[in-house]
Amino acid sequence: FVSVTGAVNHQGNVEYVSGGTWNDYIVKAGGFSPTADESAMRVVNPNTESYIDPRGNDYKIVPGDMIIVPQEQHTFWKDLSTFTAITAQILTIFAGIYLLRKG
Repeated sequence: FVSVTGAVNHQGNVEYVSGGTWNDYIVKAGGFSPTADESAMRVVNPNTESYIDPRGNDYKIVPGDMIIVPQEQHTFWKDLSTFTAITAQILTIFAGIYLLRKG
């Protein structure tokens, strides 16, 4: 088995497939969740206890590996951007209702 944990839709053990890539295992785990930090994903090999970025080299997944997908860290600017977008949408709705009632 290969363990897929963190910000995926169905974390847990996935049956090992010879020649399978990290992406194959993410897909079998239901894909990345909306909060996944895909760029920070790592593979941990239990024998060497090393953290490996499987996208940066030709690492082959082996039985017992653990694929860890952390959640995205919120930042002030990202949160501010989301808040501003939602506020603009709400104001647009209110402006539309006001114009329809006045018109």
